[in-house]
Amino acid sequence: MNKHQRGRQFEYWCRNWLQKQGYIVHLTGKKAVKLGDKIIFSGNDLFGFADLIAIKPKGDDCPHGEIRLIQVSLHGIKKKREEKVPQIIWPDNCFPELWVKAKNEVVNINRLIDGSFKEIGKIIRGKYYSLENPID
Repeated sequence: MNKHQRGRQFEYWCRNWLQKQGYIVHLTGKKAVKLGDKIIFSGNDLFGFADLIAIKPKGDDCPHGEIRLIQVSLHGIKKKREEKVPQIIWPDNCFPELWVKAKNEVVNINRLIDGSFKEIGKIIRGKYYSLENPID
């Protein structure tokens, strides 16, 4: 499996996990274009950085609703990812995030706070853990 296939597989895993948590999720499309004997992959990222958008409707567990704009990555190069995020004041319920696949079924979740990504939690074997409390 090449790096594009591994990356896409991780995007699908993130989408499926978020859907199980009650989010409505849109995954951006990727396009492969053949130029001679080379294949060029082209993405259609949301706002130039996000691979997927996850919307949690208003409800008992989320009184104001929530929008997560998520860049998924197999590499933890935060600085490069931060530069892609538009430097605007995001609405209170809209969160640019970077999800990085680590080893042993661990996903590190980073949220853009004051212009840089800071780790807010992890998904370990399908279960979310915040830095303060585990959430089922």
